[in-house]
Amino acid sequence: MKKSSPIDKETIIEREYKAIIKRKKDDPGGVVYKDTAQKLLEFVRKYPDSEWTANALHYMEFANSIMRPPVERRLEEYRKAVRKSKDNVEASLAQIQIGLAYNEWYNTSGIHAEDAIEEFRKVVVNYPHSPYADDAQLFLAGVYVTSNQDDKALIEYRKLRTLYPNSSLIPSSYYVTAGIYAERNDLANVEKEAEEFKRRYPNNHWMHEVMLHLEKCRKRLGK
Repeated sequence: MKKSSPIDKETIIEREYKAIIKRKKDDPGGVVYKDTAQKLLEFVRKYPDSEWTANALHYMEFANSIMRPPVERRLEEYRKAVRKSKDNVEASLAQIQIGLAYNEWYNTSGIHAEDAIEEFRKVVVNYPHSPYADDAQLFLAGVYVTSNQDDKALIEYRKLRTLYPNSSLIPSSYYVTAGIYAERNDLANVEKEAEEFKRRYPNNHWMHEVMLHLEKCRKRLGK
């Protein structure tokens, strides 16, 4: 009888994450979202080093926003949490939530992008050994992308790879950087990103997306 392949840890974590974010579309009073936000908070504390932690942090802020507390009120609560934190890990998690709140503000109103960047950078600078520091660095780079500052984004994604060489978030950074270069029709750099990705992460699930950037860029340039 053929033995089934063992399920790796990240797959188990992914299933747990997806089970949490399943919710009813009709949620009067935000009851389900409140429960979801709390479970996601427990999730990121349980798996601080997982590649799914960044997704969970983003969704947690989204769930909080659905319950409609104004961003200003959430910012005040998160700042209090930073001050009252028992340790750097707890403080860095609260600090990331400040950055995510500002990022939400930017995504809905077009302002406060620089505030989001500053708050994420505080995590990297003030809590360099926190298990959430690489998440903050990833979010920081992402704000530069959404605010059309691609050159700065490229620098920050490279910092993610340099500062946190063992981070599970690095593979996703290649997808973004290869995409930036592909949009510029910079085939040499797309190829460089793709080759480096293949060498470092030959079996990673981002492989298809990274290679797709390369394929589309070559096709546009007739290569």
